[in-house]
Amino acid sequence: MMRITKLFYISLILGGSILIFLINRELTAKIPGADYNLEVRGIETPIKLLFNGYLGVFFNFKYHSFANWVLVPLIMFYYYLRMKTGIIKINEYEKFILIFLIISVILIGVKGYFNYRYSYTLVALVFGLIFWINWEIGKISRSKTWSYILVVYIVALNLSNFVAQVFSDRFNFHLQRVLNIKVTNYKKSDRYVMNIDTANAFKVKNVLVCIDTMNYDGYYIVNNLPDFYYYTNKKGYYYWVGDDDWMSKEGHKRLLENKDIDELKNFLQQSLQCRYIYTSKFYFNYNKKWDEFLFNHCRLVAYDAEYRLLYEING
Repeated sequence: MMRITKLFYISLILGGSILIFLINRELTAKIPGADYNLEVRGIETPIKLLFNGYLGVFFNFKYHSFANWVLVPLIMFYYYLRMKTGIIKINEYEKFILIFLIISVILIGVKGYFNYRYSYTLVALVFGLIFWINWEIGKISRSKTWSYILVVYIVALNLSNFVAQVFSDRFNFHLQRVLNIKVTNYKKSDRYVMNIDTANAFKVKNVLVCIDTMNYDGYYIVNNLPDFYYYTNKKGYYYWVGDDDWMSKEGHKRLLENKDIDELKNFLQQSLQCRYIYTSKFYFNYNKKWDEFLFNHCRLVAYDAEYRLLYEING
């Protein structure tokens, strides 16, 4: 029993390290001309969609952990050892956890693969199961040495992942913006570097407070910023310019499709009774028509240090 356990852990650590290297190299490769919406989520190719999307809770190394995948072989080996020792019956709570985990992975993989934050909900459970099953394997095999080694291996993996993120552009951007701490120089994306004319706009502490206190009861176009619904009592239509996706009363529709600028303006003002647009500095360069509309047919009313922007449609 001790021998096969030792062989399992050695294979897990060595094979896992090779697996991480190969998958991570494939998942971080840049694809020229890829759709930006898919690229920023790491799902622009079929192999990336599989590992970063559908199986993201285990293999989305960039946003989760290098070690989540360990749970799968640990579960298989754990029940193999139990069968070898004659412990075949699975307790009710184990059945519940296994069924819950399987259903959750399937649902999040199928329905939430597009955004990695949905698979975050399982990370705590995955790590709890990893350490619990690892401990149980040590008890069954009567040797906890390799269980301790696996813990050290997992800590080292996650530490290396953390260090890699510390030196990433995304991490440093937010580190400097929020805490004014500079670890390294980050390369600003062209998507973020926009010369927005703020000469005739108000710089406020928080655009959301500005919106909430405005004497206006009509609708806003809310460009993929859900904080609008949390922190204001105003009415808004959800919109995401990246996909030209407007959530209408009848469901998802295209807002810009088959409309010129004047038609778009009239549609927003007359049909939707909308006068203001709430968006972000980060949401330019997704759609040229939308950018043209904001710059040439709207007026910037307010902005803040978090890059929130409030536009008023002209006329």
